[in-house]
Amino acid sequence: MVHRAPQQCACEGSNLEGPDGEVIPRASLSLYREKYVYVSSSSPNWGGTNKPLAIGWYPDALIPFTDPETGKSLSGATLTAEPFDVKPGNNQPIWVDLLVPQAAPRASIPAPTP
Repeated sequence: MVHRAPQQCACEGSNLEGPDGEVIPRASLSLYREKYVYVSSSSPNWGGTNKPLAIGWYPDALIPFTDPETGKSLSGATLTAEPFDVKPGNNQPIWVDLLVPQAAPRASIPAPTP
């Protein structure tokens, strides 16, 4: 999605349906919005192999769309996943956690041809 002005967004999942009518229900999906934090000063460089990163925006917490325990809305929480704004030139990752039932039939995905 490309846009020129801030846009308020929301996201939702749906049942996942296979080619032979198999269904993984929407309840097996958990959605999370990636929260970014601004790091205003770098950590000291102690000369090791794990060099500190520069000042800037970094992905940090995953904010659940619903309470992971109850599946209910997180209204009134300090941070909420949606709705959210996406500023021009920025992106907003959404993580999807998918629980595939043990009884789900196995599928073969053909390798792409070069």
